[in-house]
Amino acid sequence: MEDLFSKLESLAQSTVDKGVRIKDIAKLQLEIESENSLIKSYKQIIGEYVASHRLLPEDEIVVEQISKILESQEKISNCKKKIKVLKSGL
Repeated sequence: MEDLFSKLESLAQSTVDKGVRIKDIAKLQLEIESENSLIKSYKQIIGEYVASHRLLPEDEIVVEQISKILESQEKISNCKKKIKVLKSGL
């Protein structure tokens, strides 16, 4: 009988230990996600700084991406103008 209680106690402790490890893993995974989000934000800030100050003009990738940004900004501007015209007719 004591052997059964000992086995149950061991099983219960093992279950608790696994639960703690699972909780710790989940906590670490959340921390990783948070840090990855921060890295993404920092990269975005750097990219916006480089683009707005027209830095690295010798880098083809930067020049190409800035060109795409300018094209998108122009499209946005055109859409806003069309919206203004359409709203004026309401």
